[in-house]
Amino acid sequence: MMEFPFQWDDGQFISPFIASSEEDMEMLAGWLVAPYLTANTTPNSTATARRLEMRLTDLGCGDATALLSLAEYVQKGWQELGTTVENSSQRSLHLLITGVELDDALLVKAEESAASFAMRVASPTSSPVSAETHFVSVDIRVVDLDVYFPRRMPCPSLLVSTPASPLPPSPPYVLYVYLLPEALETLREKLVEVLCRGWMVASNRWTIPGLDHLLKERVGHIHIYYQ
Repeated sequence: MMEFPFQWDDGQFISPFIASSEEDMEMLAGWLVAPYLTANTTPNSTATARRLEMRLTDLGCGDATALLSLAEYVQKGWQELGTTVENSSQRSLHLLITGVELDDALLVKAEESAASFAMRVASPTSSPVSAETHFVSVDIRVVDLDVYFPRRMPCPSLLVSTPASPLPPSPPYVLYVYLLPEALETLREKLVEVLCRGWMVASNRWTIPGLDHLLKERVGHIHIYYQ
């Protein structure tokens, strides 16, 4: 277990003891589905039947309860679109779900939860949504970002405030964090690099220091940053 100056007394946690709420995960998923996925389920679309891809990554995922809950609500939203929009079944959605956790015991629990989640997603009623899960124990401060946060778009300057960019029609890449303020401060530069790669960063409860110009939305208790 690596050490941070802002851990709790047991020296093992850099995130709150209180888990992310189910309500917040449902609200975040609804926010993601409404503007991004509707554009990909329009009737008589001339788009090819290629599979759409959404990345959901949780930094400090714990036992993956929040991450998998978010994925299930996204899945549910996609299915509901498919029942209301003609020909929408042509556009399948693949979820790439990654949990990053420093506690090995929690990683074991996350894998167990993911196995159950995979069975539910694989059921016929879940079509056309597929998913794959990965859980890793890495220090985001030193990882190869190309491996865990592949680039989605070129990086414009983050030094000045710019109007909110139009939301792209394709599903986003989302990094979810529920970390203590001190952790967010320490990881700020790395989070900026992730944002530069075209990702969204969704921070539960606390804002990220110094990134007010990229704070575009608040959904429940979650602050959403993007370019």
